[in-house]
Amino acid sequence: MLVVLVVLCPPLAVLLTAPSQTAKSFALTLLLYVPGVLHARSTVEQYRAHRQYASLMRVLDGHPEPAKSLRAA
Repeated sequence: MLVVLVVLCPPLAVLLTAPSQTAKSFALTLLLYVPGVLHARSTVEQYRAHRQYASLMRVLDGHPEPAKSLRAA
């Protein structure tokens, strides 16, 4: 779902993953659209990697997995 948002509305995808980067994404999207898409894609990929590594570290540290969220990653 986030990949679709990256293409259709880059600032919204960034808002859902890294709210502090939303203004930058909005400005880049207004600039020519393509820079906004590239920034949103990069931000979403960093968000996914961070979630994956955090989950892995919880398992390695012996902590239980948190409850699954309703939002798919």
